[in-house]
Amino acid sequence: MNCTFVDNMPIKIGNRVLIASNVQIYTSSHPVLPQERLVPDWKEKNTTWFRTYALPVEIKDNAWI
Repeated sequence: MNCTFVDNMPIKIGNRVLIASNVQIYTSSHPVLPQERLVPDWKEKNTTWFRTYALPVEIKDNAWI
């Protein structure tokens, strides 16, 4: 109930996995440090461009989240 799955890459869930309410699983992310996250000299409509990426998520058998 009320779970969120953001799947820009595959999310694989094994057998006998329990997922509780309100769990959020995201394949997308961004660097934490500003100097790695921001694209320098980006000038389009006065906005700042951010580097993002997505990685696959695999939840193995018998997990409880």
